[in-house]
Amino acid sequence: MNLSLNSIDEGVLKIRTLSEKRCEEVFLNSVAAETVKKVARKTTAANPILPISDKENWYYLNGVLNDVSEQFAEGFLKRDMGGKVTSATYLIVLTCEAEGEMKTRKIRAMVIQKSLLGNLPPEMPTLQSPHHITRWKTLQFLAAEYLRNPGRFLEVELAVS
Repeated sequence: MNLSLNSIDEGVLKIRTLSEKRCEEVFLNSVAAETVKKVARKTTAANPILPISDKENWYYLNGVLNDVSEQFAEGFLKRDMGGKVTSATYLIVLTCEAEGEMKTRKIRAMVIQKSLLGNLPPEMPTLQSPHHITRWKTLQFLAAEYLRNPGRFLEVELAVS
């Protein structure tokens, strides 16, 4: 599972890996890890979001949240101790892009600032690689899906010092 930060910086789409782990390391329940792998095979180019029922989606996203929270624990502790931190609200969604331009097909927990997903530029940003066109299409799909079905996403505050 790839934890992917997606941003647009000075008109350039940037995709950065925050971590990459086996599903079993993120979803500590082996049944959950196998379910994620199984449903990932059902994604399509038209819909890259893992088809997990609305009733169960939070449990899977919470597993990702726990993993992400470990990475940003220092920021939360520093703030709790009265230190200065920078924070922002992000959205997390589970995907597996099936578009033909992808070099590898991976289960991804995509992380993107909520404000960016809600205000994607109408024009495609500059791509750092031609195959990033797939990620741009995915982000456009996610922006529309968030408006239709925000329950597919988990909102999280991340803080860094």
